Amino acid sequence: MTAGIILAAGKGSRLRRGPKAFVSLKESSFLALSERILLEGGIENFVAVLPPNHPKSAQLIRQNGARYLENHRLNAGPLWSILLGLKKLEQNGQIEKLLLHHVDHPLVSPKTIQILLAVPTQKNIARIVPTYHGKIGHPIIVLSPGIQALRDTSDPETTTLREVLYNAGAVLEIPTQDSNILRNLNTLEEIEKCT
Repeated sequence: MTAGIILAAGKGSRLRRGPKAFVSLKESSFLALSERILLEGGIENFVAVLPPNHPKSAQLIRQNGARYLENHRLNAGPLWSILLGLKKLEQNGQIEKLLLHHVDHPLVSPKTIQILLAVPTQKNIARIVPTYHGKIGHPIIVLSPGIQALRDTSDPETTTLREVLYNAGAVLEIPTQDSNILRNLNTLEEIEKCT
C-alpha cells in the first residue's frame, strides 16, 4: 500500500505569522496546497501532522479526524511526526511506499510525485529522492527497508530521520525538471517572491 505524510507541525517562528501549515500563498494555505499536490500526484491515502493546541488544527481534526493529527512532542523533531503518521496510516494495513512531504515545499509539481511513485522498487533501496541539477530535494519516498527502520526506531528524541534512513539501505536519486523540489519557503521574503 502507498501512503503519504504531510509534515506540518512546525511553529513557523521564522515566518512570524504562526504555523507554516496555515500561512497563505496564492489564496490557499500551505497545507491545502500540499494536500492538492499529493492528491494530483496520485496519493489519496495520507495524513497531515499538525501543530498542537492551535484552533485551526483542532477544527480540521473535528472535521476529518481520519486525515489529521497533532504532534505534541515538537522537541522530538520531524521524526516523531513521521512515526505518528505512520502508526495512524498502518491502522488500515501495512505501508510499502511512504511519501514524506514537508509543508514548506508547497510548489512541488504533482508530476514529480508521479515520477517518483513510478520508479520500480528494489530490495536494497531504502528511499527514493528527487534531484534537480544534481541537488537532492523533497519530497522523498521511503520504501520497505526504510519503513521497517522507522518502525524499529526506539528513541526518536535522540536520533534524526537522516540517521534512521542512512542505516536502512541505499538511496536512489531520480533526476527531475522540477526546481521547486529545492524551494522551501521559510521566510516572508521567500513567500513574497512567489506571489
